[in-house]
Amino acid sequence: MSNSVSMDDVVAYLNELIQLDRPAMEALFEYLAPCDKALAGHSTMRVLKWDSGYRVGMLGVLNGLFGSGDKGRITLCWEGNRESNSLTVKRILLLDEGVDPNEQ
Repeated sequence: MSNSVSMDDVVAYLNELIQLDRPAMEALFEYLAPCDKALAGHSTMRVLKWDSGYRVGMLGVLNGLFGSGDKGRITLCWEGNRESNSLTVKRILLLDEGVDPNEQ
């Protein structure tokens, strides 16, 4: 692996892994681990507000690695229906604000 990895490199890598073992990668993408307010409050971390706490997934960590800004986000896309073999990871330019735990 190189010293410099772009968001496009990560997208290509994840799509390669999906082709090798879609069920495993799908399970990793779908798992949301409970996390505390300190992690949720990280300046680039992307988390979900979940009941009275927070959850973070693999894409939240990867998007946190690349930070926010004009680079966009890494997201999952199912084309057609979820059971089809068309799960892909894409880079999108639609930005959201994430969760600010200090506002909860």
